[in-house]
Amino acid sequence: MFKSITNKTWEYIKIARIELIIITVIIMFDLLSKGIAQHTINNKQQIFLISKYFSFYFSINPNSTFGLDWLMENPRLYFTIKTIIGLIIFSYFLYRFRGKCVLLRLPFAFIIAGIFGNGFDRLFIISSDGYYGVRDFLRVDLFINISGNVYTVITNFNIADVSLDVGLVFVIYTLFKYKSDIEKWVNKYRKNVIIQKPQ
Repeated sequence: MFKSITNKTWEYIKIARIELIIITVIIMFDLLSKGIAQHTINNKQQIFLISKYFSFYFSINPNSTFGLDWLMENPRLYFTIKTIIGLIIFSYFLYRFRGKCVLLRLPFAFIIAGIFGNGFDRLFIISSDGYYGVRDFLRVDLFINISGNVYTVITNFNIADVSLDVGLVFVIYTLFKYKSDIEKWVNKYRKNVIIQKPQ
């Protein structure tokens, strides 16, 4: 049994080596860049790179996407569960599309790397105030002029966030580009599912 699992794992690695390399590189680059920023930039210090629009700005963000921290009394447990579920779901899709066109596989590789990078921070990075959060060190300031009123949109992010966004954009693109192929796969999957009616 162990030998069979090993052989299947090795066969999958040979097929999916491109996405596995991408996942590894992004995770390493994300964690390394966060570590360097954490030890070289003071908390809430802003270092401008492109005028007033793009800068380094280190902070530990305790908030969840869409502010869903209230869902659980223990935020760390909530983030652990969310990270595990995310990794399982997108790893499943990555496995299901093994051997297919690389554009069908890469989006899931980017998303998995992003989930892992931010999930690692949620579990192990703690601020001086005693809360767990994600290390952000890149900042974009957008100034929008509407009828003479200037509004500032500030975005703080990291490499994992970029990886997630790139992956989601690719997923949307793939859904339209390979819609017919995906529909064929879904229909084939449905035919293989046996639905048993209750007695």
